[in-house]
Amino acid sequence: MLEATSTAPPTTPVVPLVAPATSEPFITISAIEFCAMPNLPGPSEPIPLAEETIPPEETTRAEVDVPIQRTQEPTIDASSPHDPTTT
Repeated sequence: MLEATSTAPPTTPVVPLVAPATSEPFITISAIEFCAMPNLPGPSEPIPLAEETIPPEETTRAEVDVPIQRTQEPTIDASSPHDPTTT
């Protein structure tokens, strides 16, 4: 019986068993430790609501009469009458 032999290199790279050490420290927090964080103490004094900290704005209403000004003056030119029914 014949055995198959391969001279090609493996297609997947060899992964080192130990990860290289980094120079930056890090902390790993598990899900159990993270869920325990709501037990932190709250503020020593009650926090006021936003409505209590922002003063209301003072509003003033006044009626003002503003005359409407024309933007175009009508021009009458007898040499070129414009009648929309004739166009």
